[in-house]
Amino acid sequence: MQKEKAIVVTTERGVFFGYVPEDTDLTNKILRLTNGRMCVKWPADQHGVVGLAAVGPITGARISPAAPSLTVHSITLAMECSAEAVHLWEAEPWN
Repeated sequence: MQKEKAIVVTTERGVFFGYVPEDTDLTNKILRLTNGRMCVKWPADQHGVVGLAAVGPITGARISPAAPSLTVHSITLAMECSAEAVHLWEAEPWN
């Protein structure tokens, strides 16, 4: 089984979380995410999209259910997630 890493990506259309193979080049402009989720909303206390990768979605964030896979286009930023952030993304908060 291939190892995966959790990432948060921003695009021209939104902010997404999911998993890619560990050796994925994060400079690609198109990525296929498995178990992909979208961040529909985050509070100001999140400290921006980097906070979503560093600490995960906090109270007040709205995270969608996971789709088996998402192909995201026009990527503007790709960030690896901390273990803490992964746990909170997987909790799928919708506050």
